[in-house]
Amino acid sequence: MTNMVRAPETAPATTVRARVSRDSLWLASGYAATAGSGFVFWLLAAVWLPQSQLGIEASVLAVVMAAAALASNGPGSALVVMLPVGGPAAREALRRALTATAVLALVAGVVAGTLVAVLLPSALPPVLTVCVVATCSVAWALFNVQAQALASASDARGTLVVNGSANVL
Repeated sequence: MTNMVRAPETAPATTVRARVSRDSLWLASGYAATAGSGFVFWLLAAVWLPQSQLGIEASVLAVVMAAAALASNGPGSALVVMLPVGGPAAREALRRALTATAVLALVAGVVAGTLVAVLLPSALPPVLTVCVVATCSVAWALFNVQAQALASASDARGTLVVNGSANVL
């Protein structure tokens, strides 16, 4: 057997490893805060709302979140790759990602809103239901992308601040 000698780590490799570790802790903290507040929200909703209404509201929220996730997945992943480059290229990547996310979320939101208007009982007129679901889908998709943008711009701790603030609202 040959004896393999391991080369000492270089300073950039150590720096990158530390940054990735630190950023993943901040991201996990943000997700934990979101999960905790979501748990408390649904627990209180289950106590205060009638079961049938809670089921309908949960269904609408699930449809909005699915449409937003579909819309923000690709552009958000592109940001993770492009933003660390910095400069005008990063700004252009961010602009394009936000535009693509908003358009995709609007289309997915209109489809989701149509499904909600057709399949679920609502006191709102169908057109208003579609508009509300589409608007919420766009807002949620852009919110999803901002977390990926903050992480890729080396500001993962901002996700805890932004997500925590949004959860309080």
